[in-house]
Amino acid sequence: MRRLTWVATIAALISAVLWVIGISLAINSFNHSNTVPYSCWNHVISELGFPYASRLTWVFNGTVAIGGLLLLPTLYALGAQLRTRLGTMAVGFGFVACLSVSAVGIMGLKQNFSHTPYFFLRFLKVHLAITDVFFLGWLVTVTLFTVVFYRRWEDPAARFMAVVGI
Repeated sequence: MRRLTWVATIAALISAVLWVIGISLAINSFNHSNTVPYSCWNHVISELGFPYASRLTWVFNGTVAIGGLLLLPTLYALGAQLRTRLGTMAVGFGFVACLSVSAVGIMGLKQNFSHTPYFFLRFLKVHLAITDVFFLGWLVTVTLFTVVFYRRWEDPAARFMAVVGI
């Protein structure tokens, strides 16, 4: 169990660092390629990975693809540590969510590297379907883990996780 916890921790840290660096580089590239700079108030995060948004869309898409996969060991370790039915269900939904966010990144990478003609509406339709699976799956994952941690309210770490989940 210690080795699993260690691997999960390292994977989560690598994923967090990768996301911070990848998103920062993509925002910088987006700002240099477009007249209106990126703002979380005026843009959605997906715009950083849309084909031809900037020269570094492949960095953002690669970050999303790899970062989602790097969260899988953390989910597995959390489920193994909790050992509850709701925890197992949360891990299942979390796996689906992480695989779908990785699929969004892979779909963008395919467009970046294959240089096939870009049809915005077709790309957007598939993108939205996959991201819907991610957001719904992640919502269910967080909700189930929050319930599991709430049921362990006497443990200070579980109390903190329940409050964060709420």
